[in-house]
Amino acid sequence: TYGDWSSDVCSSDLFVAGFLVANVCCAIACALLYRLVERTHGATHAKRTLALMLCYPFAYAFIAMYSESVFLLATVGAFYFSQQRRWVLASLFAGAAGACRLVGVLAIVPVALSYLEACDFRLRRVRWDVLALPLGLSGLAAYMAFLAAKFGNPLAFVDAQWVAGWGSESSTGELGKLAAAMGSWADLASGHYAGMSFVNLACGVLATTVCVVAARRVGLV
Repeated sequence: TYGDWSSDVCSSDLFVAGFLVANVCCAIACALLYRLVERTHGATHAKRTLALMLCYPFAYAFIAMYSESVFLLATVGAFYFSQQRRWVLASLFAGAAGACRLVGVLAIVPVALSYLEACDFRLRRVRWDVLALPLGLSGLAAYMAFLAAKFGNPLAFVDAQWVAGWGSESSTGELGKLAAAMGSWADLASGHYAGMSFVNLACGVLATTVCVVAARRVGLV
């Protein structure tokens, strides 16, 4: 874990080191997120954004010894430096997001779109700094290189999803979560569903509603 390298400064206490790293990353991410929202929507919306994020029931993960705060910092940093038109830093932060988890690879997509927007979506305005964008894949590439060197399989993280006992026999990793979410609709339609399936479905509907309302409030739709 990321606490290994910082444990020396914390009397070799891995848990204190992980707690320290998580909280520092969370604080920096909050500062960048505030500046990001303030620049486009004002201080009031920036404060509300932080309040809503930090009041989220599972926000405790940002200050615990998990990778959530590192992932948050990486994704927010990618957006923030894209807004600043600092493409190398934006791509590096996107790469860090990809190193944290597989879905983080997608962080390079908004960075690339921001770059094209800065070029007015005209290829003739693309400059040499476009070469920074592939850095957004550096995190995943580095992780795959480590897996290849350590285990002889750069796709070990994919194969691990199908190991018996990971989650359950019928629900393996992220693919299992997706199947469970899709199954919630079928269970609800048939009248037979578990309580957790209903909770998952309700949270999905609520999240979708909030996204639509927020998009309308900011004028995206």
